[in-house]
Amino acid sequence: MGSPLWRLLQTTDSLFPTGAFSHSGGLEGLSADGVLKTADDAERGIDEILRLSFARIDLPACGLAHRAAQDVGRLIEIDAWVDSLKAPREAREAGRSLGRRRLKVVAAPDAYRAVVEAGRSPGQQAVVTGVHAALEGISRDEAMLAFAYGTAAGLVASAMKLLPIGQTRGQGLLTRLGEAMPGLVQAADAMALEELGSFLPFFDIAQMRHEHARTRLFIS
Repeated sequence: MGSPLWRLLQTTDSLFPTGAFSHSGGLEGLSADGVLKTADDAERGIDEILRLSFARIDLPACGLAHRAAQDVGRLIEIDAWVDSLKAPREAREAGRSLGRRRLKVVAAPDAYRAVVEAGRSPGQQAVVTGVHAALEGISRDEAMLAFAYGTAAGLVASAMKLLPIGQTRGQGLLTRLGEAMPGLVQAADAMALEELGSFLPFFDIAQMRHEHARTRLFIS
């Protein structure tokens, strides 16, 4: 077995077969609605998505799942909570698709894998990521930071396809996001399950509209 760090890097890379490259994380909907028109708009949008949505739902759920990796009942509870907090159908189904595809190729308790395959638990990506990291011996804070990096990098890559953002500016944005991310991880790790939730109605509405768009580059 390779080192835990290697596996952590491998599973958060865009080459990992989850299909993450086909999802924009809601950016395409915001672009179509005219909210994102420039590179500056994209930077602000990505920052808000990460701080006000991801760091309030998926990131803490990853940490909670890491803690509960061997408690299937608790994992089902966390999974259901995350699923219910994703109001747009595209966002909810994207989380399920990414999680279930990840679950096919990473370590996870047989009991949890079974309930997801049976449809008794949605298999949200945040939960699968936390469980897998725990079983690989990866610390909770490293798992959460890697999950955050993968999400941030995916958003930046999507923005580069939708708007005139070059690779250099994209890397600069990732660097700035990385400076704030440890603080977001620490805050997310302190959250109880009942505290998860976000309020970004314009973001949710944009994702709901995206579902009915006549043309699009991304699934979500």
